[in-house]
Amino acid sequence: MNAMMRERDEAPVVANETIEVMLGSLRVGLDEVKEDIRDLKADVGSLRDKIDRNYETLSQGQTTLRDKLDSARSELIDRIDQVRTDLGNEFKEVRKELAATNVAVAKVGTMQKALLWVIGGSISLAGLTGAVLQVGTKFHWF
Repeated sequence: MNAMMRERDEAPVVANETIEVMLGSLRVGLDEVKEDIRDLKADVGSLRDKIDRNYETLSQGQTTLRDKLDSARSELIDRIDQVRTDLGNEFKEVRKELAATNVAVAKVGTMQKALLWVIGGSISLAGLTGAVLQVGTKFHWF
């Protein structure tokens, strides 16, 4: 058996050469990590610049789109107001024409009533005349 006897307070000790080898490998790994961090910082900077350019482009596009929408909205509001005005004028003209038509219809109604009175009176007069002629012929007045 290869057991070593130690005191209770003692800890196993590693040789200095072993510690130097481990430190050397850690330094190499640390240098690689530092190099990777530098590369990442450079990538972050370029990505930040790219994001800033895209944000500026997007902001300009949004501003342009907002301006176009505002222009289209104003144009549509103007068109709607114009159509509203045109329709209002047309409605006024139609109302005037309807009023004139109502007057014409009232005149026709009045003429119909007068004509019916004349026809009714003519029929009555014809009936009366017929009756007078019949009575006159019976009494030999004619």
